[in-house]
Amino acid sequence: MLKLTLVLLIFYTIPALATKARIQSLGNSFHLIDTQSVFKKPIDLIYLNPLVSFESGVTNATTLIDGAEGFVSYSLNDKTQLGFALGHQDEAIVTSRTFMNAIVGAATYEMSQNPVHFFYAIKDSLTSYSLGGFYSNKEDKLNGLTESSAGASFGLELGNWQFNTIYTLVNSVEAAAGKKFDGKGYSNSSVSYLLDETLFRFSYLISDAKSYTNAVENEFHRIESVTLGLVDSNLKEDNTFFWSAEIISTAVKCKVNTTAYCNEVFTSTSLPFLLGIEARANDWITLRSSIKQIFLVSVIKDELGYPTGSTAGATGARQDVTSTENSTVMTLGMGLNFNKVSIDGTFTTNTTQVFNFNTFLSQVGVTYQF
Repeated sequence: MLKLTLVLLIFYTIPALATKARIQSLGNSFHLIDTQSVFKKPIDLIYLNPLVSFESGVTNATTLIDGAEGFVSYSLNDKTQLGFALGHQDEAIVTSRTFMNAIVGAATYEMSQNPVHFFYAIKDSLTSYSLGGFYSNKEDKLNGLTESSAGASFGLELGNWQFNTIYTLVNSVEAAAGKKFDGKGYSNSSVSYLLDETLFRFSYLISDAKSYTNAVENEFHRIESVTLGLVDSNLKEDNTFFWSAEIISTAVKCKVNTTAYCNEVFTSTSLPFLLGIEARANDWITLRSSIKQIFLVSVIKDELGYPTGSTAGATGARQDVTSTENSTVMTLGMGLNFNKVSIDGTFTTNTTQVFNFNTFLSQVGVTYQF
């Protein structure tokens, strides 16, 4: 366990700042250990220091990254850790509702309202565990508008192996004009293995999205995704350089739809390659940057014509593509460290990779470690 902890400190990088801005600046690499990674990998909680983290964002979030939120990590003792979050839009909820909104109409089904997350972890020399849960609820009885979500997560670390899983028990929305959404049963599980400074990961995701109008089911789609990847990270003189490669295979099956092409499938296979660096310029400034591009493999076949925004690669038209358009994404950010307080910010966005005042500090997070 001690050896694994020392190696994971390399993956944790320097300094240990915990915000969405840091994650975005480093290309959302799956090896990062952070307050944001706990929502996907609950076992990561055992590696967090006691801290309070705040994220900038809008009140009514519509994506995974544009909402305001806060996170608290607290150690009860040497072996027990607690985590609590306010406002975090869980990927299990957002992706399924965003998918259906792209099909039935933007903003038909709202995101989670006042979501809360909680985590509990036990650290041990041989085996560590983590349990988590999330909940959100809104009920407008007069207008018949409701939203509800609930789910659970579990993490396990055994030697150099890690296992994490997330499952949604409730994911429902009642909207205007008799519309209703049901996305319960989302499951995302991953297994990872750390070999020296290289982390290997396999993950499997399955998600159902259904839409009803006046109690009649008129949309039902099933999403399945398999990811196999590795990331290699090296720490030298307070500078961390890493690279990663993944094979991502996704299939979307139309079960119920009004088009003549229902029962057809959307499939995609890609190999994204990522390079990233986190470098300490001096005692109080850390610079971060990454670049990601699909490499060699990029195949999309859409027999239905899924709309743009429903799933990665969809354009709204039927397609059979063996090499997609340019996919290069560069991100840039910085961290400022003032004793126990740190401030993270991004300088670019995924859609606007130009450094100017429109993107300067477009995402900001503040962390206090106590």
